Amino acid sequence: MAYESKRTHRQKALYNSANATSPIVAQLIVEGEKATPTSATVTVYAPGNTTAILEATAMTVTGTILTYPLDTTTVATFPLATGYRAVVAVTYGGEIYTLEHIFDVVRALVQMDITYDQLVALDSSIEGKTSVGDEALAPLIEKCHDVIQTAIEAKIVRGERLLENYILDTSGVSIAGQYWCLAHLFLAAKDRELFDLYYKLFGDLLGEVLSSMPYDTGQSGSESGDLGGLQQVTLKL
Repeated sequence: MAYESKRTHRQKALYNSANATSPIVAQLIVEGEKATPTSATVTVYAPGNTTAILEATAMTVTGTILTYPLDTTTVATFPLATGYRAVVAVTYGGEIYTLEHIFDVVRALVQMDITYDQLVALDSSIEGKTSVGDEALAPLIEKCHDVIQTAIEAKIVRGERLLENYILDTSGVSIAGQYWCLAHLFLAAKDRELFDLYYKLFGDLLGEVLSSMPYDTGQSGSESGDLGGLQQVTLKL
């Protein structure tokens, strides 16, 4: 029987965090249909290792979606690194299916909302110039996440200052990401004019978002300091 794990962007877990809002996510596809599992477990392995650092642990099943908030607060077990493996064992229809996801433990976590329908809503002329659907766009969205995450990390260390616990405008970042994806779809379609337009919109908006970030210097959950100001604070995204 043909089965697969639905492809999304490469997942990331936040360093030294309970990751309640950024869990490991999986979805089983059987014969082209989303499966509603009976149960599932996840086992986690450190990069390059075959000994589990998290033994098989129950995941939460919500319809067809499987989630598990990976607690990385034991930093000796979950240091900053790329290439962790999450092996998900899914029970469905009396059978056990094994899915494998590669994820990273990162210091800064970017969560963006980018879908095919959103890109079409921004510019319907993209229809017919790319494969339809979120899964076909997954590699491009994954690259977009990496580009924006790199920009944020560069912002953190610029000027040899530690800019931590900033309050990120996720809606602004999402729209910037949508512009980036549109730009590269039009580039692939050899439409240089629209590539230039959307790439400029991406750069302008992301620059505004990063330059106007407020900071929670007192770890109080409220803003402090001037918008975009440089302060010595504690990283927590």
